[in-house]
Amino acid sequence: MGPRWMGHSDWGVALAGEGGGMPRVWRIWARVSVMEAMRWRWMSRFRSSWVRAREVLVRGERGVAVLGWRLGMVGVAWVGVAWVDVAWVGVARVGFAWAMLLCWIFCLVV
Repeated sequence: MGPRWMGHSDWGVALAGEGGGMPRVWRIWARVSVMEAMRWRWMSRFRSSWVRAREVLVRGERGVAVLGWRLGMVGVAWVGVAWVDVAWVGVARVGFAWAMLLCWIFCLVV
């Protein structure tokens, strides 16, 4: 007795085929393999689009991180300049120091 899904009661009949054409087992196997190939093609297409989207996001995050780091360094430099300005030049230039500090805070917020 062969398996019921083949539609045959005997392995010999199933493997030999009916009517001299392609055996039923081979037809089923070919149909399943074509469906699998189509499914893998669609899955790989979607997977590659997800991978591309994830890479774009990672690249964007890196870009934002680099931009933030650069703005932070500029802010630190500005605060250093403001501190040197207040400490060494005197109280007359405190307005410039406050302007530098506000620019630094603005860079950190934005």
